[in-house]
Formats: sequence, structure tokens, C-alpha cells
Amino acid sequence: MRQQPIPRAERRIRTKQAIIAVAARLFTRQGIQSTSIDAIASELGLTTGAVYANFRSKAELVEAVAEAGSSGDSLLLSLLRVGVPLHERLRRFGRSLASAVPRKELVLLDLEYVIYGSTNRRWAKRRQLRCRAALSS
Repeated sequence: MRQQPIPRAERRIRTKQAIIAVAARLFTRQGIQSTSIDAIASELGLTTGAVYANFRSKAELVEAVAEAGSSGDSLLLSLLRVGVPLHERLRRFGRSLASAVPRKELVLLDLEYVIYGSTNRRWAKRRQLRCRAALSS
């Protein structure tokens, strides 16, 4: 029996997720600055054009990787939440920290974001604005 073909929209979602996963792994291993779009594409058996069809720029791909998961964002946001008394924020932060077991790869990736942000001010500013928006909500 033949399998149903995967719809184009589903293939695009899967491709995008695969690009993000490989980019995260390469960013962790080689650093964001040292990882090229070509390296990401070849790791997946894609062309660079296929990667750029999903992400307009490397900065957009870095942002997608950052949005896909970061070890410290939710912990930091719980600590900085507006409208919650300090003692409650500290209590929540302590509980989250005690129960969180951040993977080594995510911590390394967070450090890569700091390094990348120091040389890519536009990206760092967008990330900072997004963080502020999340804090005020």
C-alpha cells in the first residue's frame, strides 16, 4: 500500500524545524559567527537557496533558533516579572531554578547569543525589545 504524500505545507514546516535543529547544533559546536548557511544546508543535504527560502537571513535564523528554546529566558522572565512582589518573584525563580536542569547545549547556546549580540547590535536590540515586551505582559 502506498503512503499518502506529505502536503507541501507540512514538508515546509518539517524542513524549517530541521534547519533550526541543525543550526542550533552547529551554533553550539562551532559558534554562531563561524557557522555558515552553507554548512547548515550541506548538513541537511539542502541547497543554501532552500535555507534562504525559509529564512531571509542568518540573523532571522539565529532568532528562530533563539525562539525555539533557550535555557535562561523563562527563568529570567519569572524573576523580572512586573506587578509581582519581589519576594514572590524570588520564590518562583528559586523553585524554577531548583527544578530546571538546563542541558549543556542550551547553556552554551545562550552564551553564543551573548557573543553574537555583542557584534550584531541590531539583533541584540530586537531581542532586548522582545524581552521587554514579554516582561510587561
